[in-house]
Formats: sequence, C-alpha cells, structure tokens
Amino acid sequence: MNRSNYITLTIAILIILLVWYYTENKIVEKKKELLSDIFSYGTLDFSTSGTTTITYGCTDPDAINYNQDATQSNDSCFFVEGCCDTSATNYNASADSCNVPNNNLIMCNYA
Repeated sequence: MNRSNYITLTIAILIILLVWYYTENKIVEKKKELLSDIFSYGTLDFSTSGTTTITYGCTDPDAINYNQDATQSNDSCFFVEGCCDTSATNYNASADSCNVPNNNLIMCNYA
C-alpha cells in the first residue's frame, strides 16, 4: 500500500468512528429521555403542611360512587348500578358497577 492509500484508509476509519460516536451518543440521549419519561410522576407540594395524603377513589362527580375526598382517581367510577350476573332475575346488561366487591351478593336477586 502506498501513502495515499493509508491516508484514505485512515480518513475512512475516522469517519466511521465519528458516525459511530454520534450515533451512540444519540442512542444514549434517547434512552435517558425515555427513562426520564417513565419515571417522571410529577412533584408533590409539601410546603403547606409538611405532608401530602393521596386518597384513591372515584373523582367523577357524575358517578354514583363519587368520592369527594378522593384526590387521585383509581378508575373505579360507575354510572349505572345494577346486577351483573346473567343468571339473576334482575340482571341489568347496562350495569357498569360489576367491579364493586361482592356486587352479585349486594345487588342481585335469584329465584
């Protein structure tokens, strides 16, 4: 190999290394950004009383089981109360209160 071939080879290797370095840094930055998005839950303001209590419950005031003390929704809201057991005499196909614990014991009638 002559001198110009060595120079060309060296330049090609340097370009490959620069492209690799740039690509690797972009991948690392993207991973950091994704991790930041995954673990960012917002902030809690502790300045007023020193503690913050989170109360889970239904936060939709139009729901039957609205909890005015709830500060965080737990997706438990329902709007049509009724029996969800298809074998009950008062089965209600429109009922969305099926996620209430013991719904069938509380709301269903059996012959």
